[in-house]
Amino acid sequence: MLKNKLRKYQLEGISIIYKTLQKNRGFLLADETGLGKSVQALKILQKIGGKYSLIVCPANLKLKWEDEIKKWLPNKRPVIIIKSYNECIDPDIRRYLIKHIFDILIIDEVHYLKNFESKRTQAIFGAPALKCKTIANCSKKILGISATPIPQRVGELYPWLWTTQNDIIKNQTFEKFIVKWAKTFRFTKFGLTHRGVRNPEELKKELYKSMLRRKKYEVLSELPPSTRNNIPIEISAEMYVEERELLTELLEKAGYKSSQLNLIIDNPSFLNQLLKTVPSFDQLTIYKHQQGLFKIKSVFEYIKKIVVPDQKKFILFAYHADVAEKYYDLLKEKNLSLTLITGKMDPEERYKLIKKTDKQEENILVATLGAVREGFDLIGYADSYFTELDWAPYVLTQNEGRTLRLGQEKPVTWNYFLYDKGIEKYIFDTLQTKYDTISKILD
Repeated sequence: MLKNKLRKYQLEGISIIYKTLQKNRGFLLADETGLGKSVQALKILQKIGGKYSLIVCPANLKLKWEDEIKKWLPNKRPVIIIKSYNECIDPDIRRYLIKHIFDILIIDEVHYLKNFESKRTQAIFGAPALKCKTIANCSKKILGISATPIPQRVGELYPWLWTTQNDIIKNQTFEKFIVKWAKTFRFTKFGLTHRGVRNPEELKKELYKSMLRRKKYEVLSELPPSTRNNIPIEISAEMYVEERELLTELLEKAGYKSSQLNLIIDNPSFLNQLLKTVPSFDQLTIYKHQQGLFKIKSVFEYIKKIVVPDQKKFILFAYHADVAEKYYDLLKEKNLSLTLITGKMDPEERYKLIKKTDKQEENILVATLGAVREGFDLIGYADSYFTELDWAPYVLTQNEGRTLRLGQEKPVTWNYFLYDKGIEKYIFDTLQTKYDTISKILD
């Protein structure tokens, strides 16, 4: 990628993808973050040629794709239309798009299209029960791009496999696919739920017939070392009282009587009880948000005393926008070079700001996990501090991948501030389970 020169593994990837697309409708490029998936995709687009090509991506990556096109395809090329997921949902834009026949449809972050119930999946892929013309219908070939093609559950692969007419699901409905490949499943009033993967080696073998995944350290010998650290944060007596009050409120809403509360709250495994009894995920989300707020004082003290004296450039991640804003306000009082980026920002402004801060010698980037996790290069930063967790493991790995990518020269560290109990302990343990499921298929 450096100096517009393709790497050996990228040339190999382009060759594999192009040959496979000669006989198959779709291909999934699932290289780890930072290996130049967009470059490989554009070279495939160039080789296929034709008259029209379409790139669908998150809104905040449109400018990045424009830059990549100028860099890698500066001369004669097909007409390339770039649209965001939200634009594809718009009826007028969709009507305009389906008037064309695209020689290739490139879908960046294709894991967004994992549920037939979502509007963006229906607009781009359609659904088995829908009988309408879709963007995928108007595309001869489809190239999906994702470093996390299996976000959490094996069933989330089905929309992609269905759209690309993959042999894995030949004559299989979604339900039959789940029954065959999920480790456990059950039918509920809300639909079919499932976990894990059965026969991962067999599924991996089938997927890799039209999927390519390389890991960073397999193909980039010059990458610096990376380290993931946990920084324990103790819950103060004051915070424990507040957490106890919040948990009591949640359990009362779940129907528990006051005489039962102490037994549950004081039990070391109280979180398991909470998960079984709290009637809605929204209540757990409130609890998680509260912990993020509780941690601010302890995390800030650590950053101020331990990190800032030695480091003038690092990333501070938060899950919630208001939590990120509070960290930003506290750090601002110290007259430090700061940048705040949240999902509230205009996508184009966000992209320009990230490019600017990445080149600065000193800057603390305070960002929400969802605001910079996809498509951005942050190799100007080497150290990241995660103050909150996300429910999905791929969100964290994507954010980690912003700093460990081609061109990074410094050793990279990812530091996680964690409580040793509470909702975060549950999330951390759950993330590990999800990691295990995903790695059985991908790694």
